Amino acid sequence: AVQLNPKNESAVLHIAMLYRFLGQYEKAEMMFQSVLVLNPRNDWAYVDLGKLYRNWRRFSEAEDMFRRALTINPKSVMALSYGLGYLYLDQNRIEEAENAFQEALAINPESEWPYMGLGSAYRKKKLYKEAEEIDDLIRLNFRECFDDSGTFPVGKWLEEFCEKMIRSGRNKKIVLGANMKPVKINYKMMADA
Repeated sequence: AVQLNPKNESAVLHIAMLYRFLGQYEKAEMMFQSVLVLNPRNDWAYVDLGKLYRNWRRFSEAEDMFRRALTINPKSVMALSYGLGYLYLDQNRIEEAENAFQEALAINPESEWPYMGLGSAYRKKKLYKEAEEIDDLIRLNFRECFDDSGTFPVGKWLEEFCEKMIRSGRNKKIVLGANMKPVKINYKMMADA
């Protein structure tokens, strides 16, 4: 579609998103910028470019893109939750993340993104003990659970979590999955847990 009509804003945006998903960040950045040349008021392009910069760990540029999207569309739940909220979580700016998720919920209480984000923020704050969350799921006869927030904590937290799952035998009662960014972690440990 882009070869036939390089001014097809939707097609260019989708190709940019594809490049981002494939990890081809330079190409994705170029395509997102092309969308913004075609339509400087495309708030989705700013959100997606912000997500690219967040993945690229270019946090100040990501925040700028999310704020530009909100200037165009102040009620953008995606710019608030999947944008600023998760950006702040990545930077351990928990209070700001919570505020962004709460603001998104005030706009659209039906959206799942702010709820998932708040769950991640609470988990990072350790307001709820993860073992109790898992035990509740087991008591409710859940056999599988998937965290799709993209912000499942890594590092020491993940190691301790996996060790607790194995030691307690919870890993034999429920299967946990998570949508995570590619990072250097012990995937075998995760599989065992």
